[in-house]
Amino acid sequence: MGSDGVPTPHQGLVLVNAWDNTTTVLPAGTGGGCLASTSAPFANQTVHLGPQAMPDYGNVTSYNSATPTDDNPRCLRRDLNVYPLQRWASLRNTTDLVHDAEDIERFQAVAQGDSRYVGTGQLGVHGGGHYALGGDPSSDVYLSPGDPVFYLHHAQMDRLYWIWQNLDWQNRQTIFGTNTTMNQPASANATLDDLMYMGPLGAELSLRDAMDTVNGPFCYVYASD
Repeated sequence: MGSDGVPTPHQGLVLVNAWDNTTTVLPAGTGGGCLASTSAPFANQTVHLGPQAMPDYGNVTSYNSATPTDDNPRCLRRDLNVYPLQRWASLRNTTDLVHDAEDIERFQAVAQGDSRYVGTGQLGVHGGGHYALGGDPSSDVYLSPGDPVFYLHHAQMDRLYWIWQNLDWQNRQTIFGTNTTMNQPASANATLDDLMYMGPLGAELSLRDAMDTVNGPFCYVYASD
């Protein structure tokens, strides 16, 4: 999936939790610049959108463009960092997530590091994976799909949910929460019949149809070995 970024002296990230205004401080990673290997995959990939919410090294403010949807060509940067993996997305973290979450409310709280719940951590398994990549666009919550590793990470999140769901299939076909992340801003509770807008990627899809990997529009399982 390519290399780390060129080592560039920099401070770590100071992430502000928009839901409760607390901060999470990460040490600097090992890269920071454009991909170091010119022969590795994606070495010549260009990032085009944003930034929209890019953390600024060492500062609590983020670097945002006034026109994030305009073309802004720049190199793909990474800042690989083991700290978020060891702290929030280790084998122990992922195993505990699958084994200990008794319902979808707790599963998503731990996965997301939802600060409204006791003992959920700060970044969670999901955020820990994102900030282990770092750089641009992976550190930008809105633009992180611009790094191809995003899809590998999110496939793992889907796999963890799939394993958890199959441990108690009959009782794990539900959702929890509202239509906005951590209910900010406050919104109505989501239902299984709510539709997800896919834009040019495909037709609208109900949450109910997205719950099962072998029904609806999907037809896949994850290998067990």
